[in-house]
Amino acid sequence: MGIKETIEKNTMLWFLGALLTAFLAGIGAFEGTLRITGQTVYSKGKFVQTVEELEAYKKKERCLFLFLR
Repeated sequence: MGIKETIEKNTMLWFLGALLTAFLAGIGAFEGTLRITGQTVYSKGKFVQTVEELEAYKKKERCLFLFLR
């Protein structure tokens, strides 16, 4: 009895194998889509930090604008 017959007879093993295959296909599709579209993934903490930095730059720009006026 080979590995193919063992997997076909064991329903749980077959189900877990199919589940793993679907999970890996989903990850591959996600990564492929990101590469094709040229997008990047940021964590929420990094996004909030970037927004706060932009707000600080806006305040500095406004202060300089009022000072040079």
